[in-house]
Amino acid sequence: MPKEVLDILDTAVKIGLGALISGTTTYYLTKLNNRNSLLKEQRDYSSLLQKERREKRAKLAEQCIENLDPFFTAFSNFLASIDGAVKSGNLSQEKINPKSESYKFISQYDKKLTDSRVHYHACISKLNLIGFKESRIALNLIIKHEGRIRETIMFNKIPPTQDDINLYMSKYQKLKDSFYEKLNNEFDDIFINVTDN
Repeated sequence: MPKEVLDILDTAVKIGLGALISGTTTYYLTKLNNRNSLLKEQRDYSSLLQKERREKRAKLAEQCIENLDPFFTAFSNFLASIDGAVKSGNLSQEKINPKSESYKFISQYDKKLTDSRVHYHACISKLNLIGFKESRIALNLIIKHEGRIRETIMFNKIPPTQDDINLYMSKYQKLKDSFYEKLNNEFDDIFINVTDN
Protein backbone atom coordinates (compact mmCIF):
# COMPACT_ATOMS: atom_id res chain seq x y z
CA MET A 1 0.00 0.00 0.00
CA PRO A 2 2.64 2.54 0.69
CA LYS A 3 4.01 1.94 -2.79
CA GLU A 4 0.61 2.57 -4.33
CA VAL A 5 0.21 5.75 -2.31
CA LEU A 6 3.65 6.88 -3.38
CA ASP A 7 2.80 6.13 -7.02
CA ILE A 8 -0.43 8.09 -6.69
CA LEU A 9 1.37 10.97 -5.01
CA ASP A 10 4.11 10.82 -7.65
CA THR A 11 1.53 10.91 -10.44
CA ALA A 12 -0.37 13.75 -8.74
CA VAL A 13 2.82 15.75 -8.32
CA LYS A 14 3.77 15.15 -11.96
CA ILE A 15 0.29 16.16 -13.15
CA GLY A 16 0.28 19.22 -10.90
CA LEU A 17 3.78 20.18 -11.91
CA GLY A 18 2.89 19.75 -15.60
CA ALA A 19 -0.26 21.82 -15.14
CA LEU A 20 1.72 24.50 -13.32
CA ILE A 21 4.36 24.62 -16.06
CA SER A 22 1.69 24.60 -18.78
CA GLY A 23 -0.37 27.31 -17.06
CA THR A 24 2.66 29.52 -16.44
CA THR A 25 3.84 29.12 -20.03
CA THR A 26 0.36 29.90 -21.36
CA TYR A 27 0.12 32.96 -19.11
CA TYR A 28 3.45 34.41 -20.25
CA LEU A 29 2.84 33.65 -23.93
CA THR A 30 -0.60 35.27 -23.75
CA LYS A 31 0.86 38.29 -21.96
CA LEU A 32 3.61 38.59 -24.59
CA ASN A 33 1.10 38.29 -27.45
CA ASN A 34 -1.15 40.92 -25.86
CA ARG A 35 1.79 43.29 -25.45
CA ASN A 36 2.80 42.75 -29.09
CA SER A 37 -0.80 43.27 -30.12
CA LEU A 38 -0.97 46.52 -28.11
CA LEU A 39 2.30 47.73 -29.62
CA LYS A 40 0.97 46.96 -33.09
CA GLU A 41 -2.27 48.82 -32.33
CA GLN A 42 -0.29 51.79 -31.03
CA ARG A 43 1.85 51.83 -34.18
CA ASP A 44 -1.26 51.57 -36.35
CA TYR A 45 -2.93 54.36 -34.39
CA SER A 46 0.18 56.52 -34.61
CA SER A 47 0.36 55.91 -38.37
CA LEU A 48 -3.30 56.82 -38.70
CA LEU A 49 -2.76 60.05 -36.75
CA GLN A 50 0.25 60.91 -38.93
CA LYS A 51 -1.79 60.28 -42.06
CA GLU A 52 -4.67 62.43 -40.81
CA ARG A 53 -2.24 65.18 -39.85
CA ARG A 54 -0.67 65.13 -43.33
CA GLU A 55 -4.11 65.25 -44.95
CA LYS A 56 -5.21 68.19 -42.77
CA ARG A 57 -1.99 70.09 -43.51
CA ALA A 58 -2.48 69.46 -47.24
CA LYS A 59 -6.08 70.64 -47.03
CA LEU A 60 -5.04 73.84 -45.24
CA ALA A 61 -2.34 74.47 -47.86
CA GLU A 62 -4.94 74.06 -50.61
CA GLN A 63 -7.31 76.44 -48.80
CA CYS A 64 -4.47 78.94 -48.55
CA ILE A 65 -4.05 78.94 -52.33
CA GLU A 66 -7.79 79.37 -52.80
CA ASN A 67 -7.75 82.28 -50.33
CA LEU A 68 -4.90 83.99 -52.17
CA ASP A 69 -6.50 83.98 -55.62
CA PRO A 70 -8.61 87.11 -54.92
CA PHE A 71 -5.57 88.92 -53.51
CA PHE A 72 -3.34 88.01 -56.45
CA THR A 73 -6.08 88.99 -58.90
CA ALA A 74 -6.61 92.33 -57.15
CA PHE A 75 -2.86 93.03 -57.10
CA SER A 76 -2.52 92.20 -60.81
CA ASN A 77 -5.51 94.42 -61.63
CA PHE A 78 -4.04 97.24 -59.52
CA LEU A 79 -0.76 97.05 -61.45
CA ALA A 80 -2.67 96.88 -64.74
CA SER A 81 -4.68 99.99 -63.81
CA ILE A 82 -1.45 101.89 -63.14
CA ASP A 83 -0.02 100.61 -66.41
CA GLY A 84 -3.13 101.76 -68.27
CA ALA A 85 -3.00 105.22 -66.71
CA VAL A 86 0.68 105.60 -67.58
CA LYS A 87 0.21 104.38 -71.17
CA SER A 88 -2.75 106.70 -71.67
CA GLY A 89 -0.54 109.64 -70.70
CA ASN A 90 -3.05 110.86 -68.13
CA LEU A 91 -0.61 110.90 -65.22
CA SER A 92 1.49 114.02 -64.87
CA GLN A 93 5.21 113.55 -64.52
CA GLU A 94 5.55 115.69 -61.40
CA LYS A 95 2.89 114.67 -58.89
CA ILE A 96 -0.35 112.74 -59.20
CA ASN A 97 -3.46 114.86 -58.77
CA PRO A 98 -5.88 113.04 -56.43
CA LYS A 99 -8.80 114.67 -58.25
CA SER A 100 -7.74 113.41 -61.66
CA GLU A 101 -9.68 110.71 -63.46
CA SER A 102 -6.58 108.52 -63.64
CA TYR A 103 -6.08 108.66 -59.89
CA LYS A 104 -9.76 107.89 -59.28
CA PHE A 105 -9.49 104.99 -61.71
CA ILE A 106 -6.41 103.61 -59.93
CA SER A 107 -8.08 104.23 -56.54
CA GLN A 108 -10.91 101.86 -57.44
CA TYR A 109 -8.41 99.06 -57.95
CA ASP A 110 -6.46 100.12 -54.87
CA LYS A 111 -9.62 99.74 -52.79
CA LYS A 112 -10.22 96.26 -54.20
CA LEU A 113 -6.62 95.41 -53.39
CA THR A 114 -6.86 96.60 -49.80
CA ASP A 115 -10.21 94.82 -49.39
CA SER A 116 -8.60 91.59 -50.58
CA ARG A 117 -5.99 91.70 -47.83
CA VAL A 118 -8.31 89.71 -45.59
CA HIS A 119 -7.53 86.76 -47.88
CA TYR A 120 -3.83 87.34 -47.48
CA HIS A 121 -4.11 87.40 -43.69
CA ALA A 122 -6.15 84.17 -43.68
CA CYS A 123 -3.46 82.51 -45.77
CA ILE A 124 -0.66 83.71 -43.48
CA SER A 125 -2.51 82.23 -40.50
CA LYS A 126 -2.86 78.89 -42.26
CA LEU A 127 0.77 78.85 -43.33
CA ASN A 128 1.81 79.51 -39.73
CA LEU A 129 -0.50 76.77 -38.48
CA ILE A 130 0.90 74.12 -40.80
CA GLY A 131 4.50 75.24 -40.38
CA PHE A 132 5.17 76.47 -43.93
CA LYS A 133 7.77 79.04 -42.89
CA GLU A 134 9.44 79.48 -46.30
CA SER A 135 6.10 80.05 -48.03
CA ARG A 136 5.06 82.57 -45.40
CA ILE A 137 8.32 84.49 -45.84
CA ALA A 138 7.88 84.50 -49.64
CA LEU A 139 4.30 85.73 -49.29
CA ASN A 140 5.42 88.51 -46.95
CA LEU A 141 7.87 89.67 -49.64
CA ILE A 142 4.95 90.06 -52.04
CA ILE A 143 3.09 92.14 -49.47
CA LYS A 144 6.14 94.34 -48.89
CA HIS A 145 6.41 94.88 -52.66
CA GLU A 146 2.73 95.76 -52.81
CA GLY A 147 3.13 98.16 -49.87
CA ARG A 148 6.06 99.98 -51.49
CA ILE A 149 4.14 100.43 -54.74
CA ARG A 150 1.06 101.71 -52.93
CA GLU A 151 3.12 104.05 -50.78
CA THR A 152 4.85 105.54 -53.82
CA ILE A 153 1.76 105.98 -55.98
CA MET A 154 -1.25 106.24 -53.66
CA PHE A 155 0.25 108.07 -50.68
CA ASN A 156 3.27 109.98 -51.99
CA LYS A 157 1.49 110.60 -55.32
CA ILE A 158 4.69 110.00 -57.29
CA PRO A 159 3.82 109.06 -60.87
CA PRO A 160 5.61 105.96 -62.15
CA THR A 161 7.30 105.73 -65.52
CA GLN A 162 6.69 102.87 -67.91
CA ASP A 163 10.03 101.43 -66.79
CA ASP A 164 8.82 101.58 -63.18
CA ILE A 165 5.64 99.74 -64.12
CA ASN A 166 7.60 97.08 -65.99
CA LEU A 167 9.88 96.68 -62.98
CA TYR A 168 6.89 96.43 -60.60
CA MET A 169 5.24 93.77 -62.74
CA SER A 170 8.43 91.82 -63.31
CA LYS A 171 9.31 91.79 -59.63
CA TYR A 172 5.75 90.84 -58.69
CA GLN A 173 5.84 87.89 -61.07
CA LYS A 174 9.22 86.73 -59.73
CA LEU A 175 8.03 87.00 -56.13
CA LYS A 176 4.83 85.18 -56.95
CA ASP A 177 6.75 82.39 -58.74
CA SER A 178 9.09 82.11 -55.76
CA PHE A 179 6.12 81.85 -53.40
CA TYR A 180 4.52 79.08 -55.45
CA GLU A 181 7.83 77.23 -55.69
CA LYS A 182 8.35 77.34 -51.92
CA LEU A 183 4.74 76.37 -51.29
CA ASN A 184 5.06 73.46 -53.71
CA ASN A 185 8.25 72.25 -52.01
CA GLU A 186 6.72 72.43 -48.55
CA PHE A 187 3.53 70.81 -49.81
CA ASP A 188 5.54 67.94 -51.31
CA ASP A 189 7.42 67.52 -48.03
CA ILE A 190 4.13 66.68 -46.33
CA PHE A 191 3.94 63.45 -48.31
CA ILE A 192 7.51 62.76 -49.41
CA ASN A 193 9.34 63.07 -46.09
CA VAL A 194 7.00 60.71 -44.27
CA THR A 195 8.29 59.10 -41.09
CA ASP A 196 5.68 56.76 -39.71
CA ASN A 197 6.47 54.95 -36.49
